[in-house]
Amino acid sequence: TAHRYGTQGQAQRGIDLIVQRADDAWWAYSNKRYKKYQPHHVREHVADTTYRADRYVILISGTASADVRDEVRKHPNWELW
Repeated sequence: TAHRYGTQGQAQRGIDLIVQRADDAWWAYSNKRYKKYQPHHVREHVADTTYRADRYVILISGTASADVRDEVRKHPNWELW
């Protein structure tokens, strides 16, 4: 099952969507719309996320640089789409 987790402007604990998978794992998704998503944005987002999940996915609207992808790899249980 998948659900929105609150709406813009609400305290969403760093996520926008939650998914309970068939294997009972909980995945949390965050939508990010930046003209240029930078490695420091990844670090800030990971640090600010307080929602507990088994896996986290950052969804960005643009193309990720190699530096951004390398930064995401430093954080276990996080990935970038």
